[in-house]
Amino acid sequence: MGIFSDLLVNSKTLDITIPTTALDKGVKREIDDIISRGDVEVPTSLQQRDAVQSILQYAIDPSGGTFTLTVTLRNGETFTTAAIAYDATAGTIETAIDTAANGTVTGWTDGDISVSGGTLLLAGADVVLTFDGTSVANINHTLTTIDGGSLTGGNADEIQDVELTGSPTGGTWELQLQLSGLAQIDVSGLAHDIAAATLETAIDSAANGVVPSWTDGDIAVSGTTVEDGTGLTLTFSGASVDDLDHGATTADISGLTGGTPAFVNTTTTPGSPLGGLVGTPQTTTTIGQTNRPSWAALISLSIATSSDVPDQGVDPVSFTSPGDPSFGIPSKDLIRLLADEASIEDDNLAVRDEILAAAGL
Repeated sequence: MGIFSDLLVNSKTLDITIPTTALDKGVKREIDDIISRGDVEVPTSLQQRDAVQSILQYAIDPSGGTFTLTVTLRNGETFTTAAIAYDATAGTIETAIDTAANGTVTGWTDGDISVSGGTLLLAGADVVLTFDGTSVANINHTLTTIDGGSLTGGNADEIQDVELTGSPTGGTWELQLQLSGLAQIDVSGLAHDIAAATLETAIDSAANGVVPSWTDGDIAVSGTTVEDGTGLTLTFSGASVDDLDHGATTADISGLTGGTPAFVNTTTTPGSPLGGLVGTPQTTTTIGQTNRPSWAALISLSIATSSDVPDQGVDPVSFTSPGDPSFGIPSKDLIRLLADEASIEDDNLAVRDEILAAAGL
């Protein structure tokens, strides 16, 4: 069956049983007219699918310890696993999830979140969580989090190389440090051919009183000068900056003269806290959803475009009708019906409000 045929059968808000109200009777006639001219199918992008999330591999292998996973479902139910060994297999992780979910998640059956991949060690692969069991399928769940605070080993200091190319001959420039959790720190008034020791002193001057617990030399600078073919190495090894994943250092070179100056930065070793977790070690590879025929109908009637459709559970942003509807100009009553149906599909009243606003209702 097509979108509009299904709507007549499965609508949550349209009542076409006898006796039928005048409003519903009019909408039914409109839908019947659309069907007579050729119904349309729900596109793949709006069909039901299971959520798939990945826990990314360690940036640097830990040598021991444990981690936990916290799973938060769309309905607000949440659970945290017991400690899981740093080198656990997919099967072990799935068992830990089952143990934590039983008695917490309504209707849970072991294996409702199937786990594949692993181990998280660099010789293994990302751990993939597929929410495909009855209690969790076809839903856009919150991203699962990992707590690696009990992992041991695997820490590393950030190392970045910086270089000025293009052979500038004069003027000054500014180094811009992007330290983890802090606003940009500007190290200004630097010579085009600044040497390692001089740059380290300039960094100390800029960071003192700005970076908590800063000690001179916390970013060690090595090499000869910053010029072509030489470059300098920044090692984030002091207590205030070590074992952290810092942003790439940037620069303002507008004050340099001569040549064709350019700034080059390369992170040769990303910083990593104890346990080898860097940045956000989780990602969503597939966003779960139920079938969304009402959105498909809205698109076919040019009330929305495919780019307007939000992820289920997420408020839509403002959108406008693209015009040229496939089935003629829809009535206000049909638009209201589809807005109601879409908000029910997405379990989100903001969906109805945005659709009606886009239609000028």
